[in-house]
Amino acid sequence: MQSQPQTNPTYGCTAHLPGVSFDDARSRITDALQQQGFGILTEIDVKTTLKTKLNLDFRRYVILGACNPQLAHHEKPISGCAWLWIR
Repeated sequence: MQSQPQTNPTYGCTAHLPGVSFDDARSRITDALQQQGFGILTEIDVKTTLKTKLNLDFRRYVILGACNPQLAHHEKPISGCAWLWIR
């Protein structure tokens, strides 16, 4: 079974990095988040999950859950957290 590619979401922010490998993009994102005080709390490997659960072949796709403890500590915790999709 093959999945259909999706277009860019109508919410959030999308950045395309032409000529940058998946692994390099993930490393750049993690480094940039760390420079801003964020750490990665969760990582979901969507490709592996869909293959394991549904026997579905899917492109490399990772969802990172990041949080900045200093920002999350204040009154509005959600403002200190972010979800990032890497595909």
